[in-house]
Amino acid sequence: MRIGYLWFSVLLATLTFTDLSQAQGLETVTFGCDAVPGAKCHFDVRDKADGRVRAFALSSGERGTLGGVAPGVDTYTVSINRLPPDDPNNCGRTYWCKQAVVNRGYNN
Repeated sequence: MRIGYLWFSVLLATLTFTDLSQAQGLETVTFGCDAVPGAKCHFDVRDKADGRVRAFALSSGERGTLGGVAPGVDTYTVSINRLPPDDPNNCGRTYWCKQAVVNRGYNN
């Protein structure tokens, strides 16, 4: 009986999270690194709703997906071979980086 209850609880939590994600317009989007061979792209994705920042890196030519993102709302910063600045408004002041709004297509 307890195992059945546990599975039901896990299923309910999963469905609730999925419904909440869909209600908030959260999606899985693609990111990629179009830098020269041997380079690494460092991304910071900023959640507009709660200010959370998720950081990850992709090697040149690599693509990956990130879930729980609100296209058209959340933003990202990307820089090559170094971490993006903590304040995205400083992008480009001391080294190259790009700040953009996340889209449903390809983000690089």
